[in-house]
Amino acid sequence: MTALETRYRALLRAYPRDYRRRHGLELITTLMDAARPGQERPDRAEVLDLVRGGLRQRFRLPAGRAMLAVAVVAALLAGGIGAAGGAWAGWQAGRPTTPDDAEVLRLAGRAFGTALPAGTSVSNGDYRGVRESYPIVDEATRALISVDARAAATRVAAEGWDVGPIRTGRYGPGRDTHRTAFVAERDGVLLHYAVDRPDESGIPYAGVSIRPAWPWTVHAGGAAGALLAAVAVWLFAAWTGYRLRRADPAWRVAGTLCATTTLVATALPAATVWVDGVRFALPDPVLLHEPRPLWGTFDPFDGFQLVIAAAFLLVTAVITAAARRDRPLAVTPPA
Repeated sequence: MTALETRYRALLRAYPRDYRRRHGLELITTLMDAARPGQERPDRAEVLDLVRGGLRQRFRLPAGRAMLAVAVVAALLAGGIGAAGGAWAGWQAGRPTTPDDAEVLRLAGRAFGTALPAGTSVSNGDYRGVRESYPIVDEATRALISVDARAAATRVAAEGWDVGPIRTGRYGPGRDTHRTAFVAERDGVLLHYAVDRPDESGIPYAGVSIRPAWPWTVHAGGAAGALLAAVAVWLFAAWTGYRLRRADPAWRVAGTLCATTTLVATALPAATVWVDGVRFALPDPVLLHEPRPLWGTFDPFDGFQLVIAAAFLLVTAVITAAARRDRPLAVTPPA
């Protein structure tokens, strides 16, 4: 075996194993016949062509609309789970430092236009690792707080915060409250100021909450996680589809049932991620969104479903790898 043939065989590993078994000898023969006298390594164009052809074969699905629909649904579901996992990893990598209670009180007092009295407590919520803090103000102090959002924005901007636009809208179960609000950002921290005026009483009151902004690593991790998971599941669907298509009926039925169970168990958790992702991406003029990260959409039942899905995915892989075939493949003789 010449050095050129060895390199060609190494490049053919870009193709699926079954494809190499059926067409490997033909490809090698064609490449060697087309080689120039004295050629010792593949040309760049040949390398790109072989890699591109191998990837095309790996991503290729068995013929049929049903298989295409299953692969698309599986990729979307896996993308949702991957986005949540990638966003969580990005959050761990780029988590910003949040202000302590004393700084929260100072910032809130600055926005309110009056210093909060000593002893004012701060509520620190922790939603799946995302901390949100706000002062708990009594009625006497509330009466001293300014409810002028524009003046509050001016005071906050004077401390170097990047203040967003002041927005107004209605919210609540019956949309019975009028809200004026803005968000300011500085050093990876968000300050949310809102003035609410209920229709029933007409008495306005202001509130301030502070939480970390999503670092760029969250967005990058979410996108990377969604893409990697979707690609991996698409490749798995192609591999499974081709092998089970040639398997004995009993193996084919068992693999199909396990794969279907995996999709069903994954459907609700993944759909929740996509719905929350779309909801948070849409404009929110009155700032109703809670600091709900993508990985925070999972409750204990979702976690149980994902464990079931992972178990059946593993069983599907084992069945697919072990499946006996009713139509043996032609094996290429060794070179």
